[in-house]
Order: sequence, then C-alpha cells, then structure tokens
Amino acid sequence: MNNRRIASQENKTAWVQNLIKQTALIWGNQGGGKSWLARYVALKKKEAGYKVIVLDPDSNRAEWKGLESYHSWSDIEAQIRAYVEEIESRLFTFNNSNLSEDQWRQKLWADGKATALICEEVTTYSDFIKDEELLSKFGKLALTKSRKQEMPITVVAHNNTQTCLFGIKGLHNLVSKMLQVECLAEVDPVTLQPKSTGKAKVKLDSSNEWIDVNLPIMTTKITDFGTNNRPVTPQERESLEELYRRLEFPEPSEPQTEPLNQPQSNDSEENEQRFYTPLKLTRDQCLMLIKQLRTELNQTEIIEKLWQCKKGGSAAWKEAYAQFKEVTDGQI
Repeated sequence: MNNRRIASQENKTAWVQNLIKQTALIWGNQGGGKSWLARYVALKKKEAGYKVIVLDPDSNRAEWKGLESYHSWSDIEAQIRAYVEEIESRLFTFNNSNLSEDQWRQKLWADGKATALICEEVTTYSDFIKDEELLSKFGKLALTKSRKQEMPITVVAHNNTQTCLFGIKGLHNLVSKMLQVECLAEVDPVTLQPKSTGKAKVKLDSSNEWIDVNLPIMTTKITDFGTNNRPVTPQERESLEELYRRLEFPEPSEPQTEPLNQPQSNDSEENEQRFYTPLKLTRDQCLMLIKQLRTELNQTEIIEKLWQCKKGGSAAWKEAYAQFKEVTDGQI
C-alpha cells in the first residue's frame, strides 16, 4: 500500500521534470508555495548535475546551504552581468564551431558547464539594479537562448505580467509563451492568513492551455541542499588532463592534502619551482595556463578548475583566490 501511495504521488508531480532543464516562471500570491517549489526545483536541478546559483535578496546563505547563493544587490547585479557575458561567450563559440546543437550541449555537460539560476523576488530587481540595459539583455537571453546553452533560469515572482521580469518593455510576449507555474493560495478561515492549497496550474512552453497539477508534498522548507564540495568527477579530470596535454604541461597528479599556500622563499630559483594549485604547476606554467583559459572562462571558473574548489568562504577558496592573484599579479 505504501509503495502504491508513493508511486501515485510521484505520478502526480512528474510534471516538475519540465522545470529542471527549461527556463520557467513560478508565480502566485503570497502563501501559494512558490518559494517552496523553487527550492524543490533547485534540489532536483542539483541532483540532475547542474551547478545551481541562487539570487535571493530576501534571504541569506543559511537558507541555501550547499548551493552557491548571493544576497546583496551588488552581488546579484554582478552575477547577472556574469550570466550575460557567459551566455554571449557560449553563443559566439558555438556559432563559430563545427558542432551540431546536440554535440555542443553534450560538450557543455562533459565540461561541467551546465548552470542553472534560481532568481527569487524578481519583481524587485529593477528597484535596486538601475542598469536597465543589463536587465533587458538578461531577460531576453534567458527567455530565448538559455536552454540550448544549458543555462536555464527559474524566475520566482508575484505575477506573470511585465513586472515579473523587471518591467522591461518588449518582454511580455516572450513571458506569455514561456513555461509557467501558478501556485494557488487560499485564506485560512481561522488565522485569515494565506496558505498553499497544494495545487497549481501549469502552462507548458508555447502553449495557451493551463493544466491543473498537484504541488510536491513537503512537510518542511528545504534549506540544506547537500555539500557543495563534491569530488572532481572522472569526466572532469579527463578533460583537465587533455587540456594539459594540449598545452604541453605535466599531467595533473592527485590533489595535495596540505594547504595550498607554502612559505615564501628568498631564493628566486626555489621560488620558481614552487607548486601552484593541487595540479602541481610552477608559477610560470600556471600563469600561461590561466591566460589560455581566460578566453573561455571567467575568473571564478578558472580558479574552480585549477584549484579544484568551489567559490565561497572556505579556507580552500580563500587560499586559491590569493594564489590566483599572486600568480597573475595584475596581468589578467
């Protein structure tokens, strides 16, 4: 009986799979469950292999443990700008390649570049981010180019009008065609507070039909999405090794367990042989590789690749960032 009940629940919420790889809008009145659904989707995206980045001005990192999250307006604007630059770079590279669309998307996954954004409280973005051109480009790229570049965005807002995407003119027609979920709320007759009905309506991409669905059952809000310090996968390591062979560098050894920063020596020759990054490079080798990678990756991605750690407040990231700055010394 329990197995049948679980299977029945899974069948009723199978529609959520549509939200994992597509750019989508989750909207509804307060209390409808849209933020809880967004967290469920974030978890499913991470389980599917995406690097999940959260932009949430009304929260903090404790609410998104295990994911890369940003909460100040300056950080959110910087991430939006980085998204625009990255997707434009991918479009340029793809358009000048000989790869088919399927081959390109497979390459993005193999290179660990599948990235998903969760954008909470989007209706407030234009109040605090004054670069209208940036917001417009961000919205248009998200709605038209994100899927094929494996950079889907989940937008969480209070409505599905023009204001759900920063109030930018010219986006409403694109919004009306996108995948949408309206989470339905009701007023508790005792407390008079809004609460979720456990129900929603879904409009699939480029469809005008709204379908009644059940929201996933959650007894508590998801705040822990698992550790972000996952080991490097064999596919990622193979990709690094191929890169090293192409650039005629020593093949990477197993990551060091000792701290990345070693005591400085006054001997310049000894200093030149000092190992940088867990992949063991001299300073000059590391600088040369960074310059090669700079045409394809941004600063954060380079540090994450070469030092094999995730951006955040950990000691490993701080050491990696310090070494990157020391190696490049203003040259990048």
